[in-house]
Amino acid sequence: MLTVSPNEKLTGDSERKELVDDGEFATGRDVHVGRERWMDITKFLTGASVVGSIAIPSILKHAGMICLGALLMELSSFLVFGLAILLFLVMNREDEYSMF
Repeated sequence: MLTVSPNEKLTGDSERKELVDDGEFATGRDVHVGRERWMDITKFLTGASVVGSIAIPSILKHAGMICLGALLMELSSFLVFGLAILLFLVMNREDEYSMF
């Protein structure tokens, strides 16, 4: 087992990490991996929210806890919200100007 004191530095190829004085590993690669982790977490949470916003009312309707009107109202609000996000992304493109 390799032990390194906090003041020593590891040397070698670019895959190795450099030990900083405070005892933590810090490289540009670590920061990049951290960003990818957060992107994965946000994608997972967004997907869970999208699936849940359709699945939960559908399950409640199937169980007879809400009526058809409530289900249609929730699904229509999901459609309006999705359309608003889509139009925001289309209108916010910087590469070209267009009305739609």
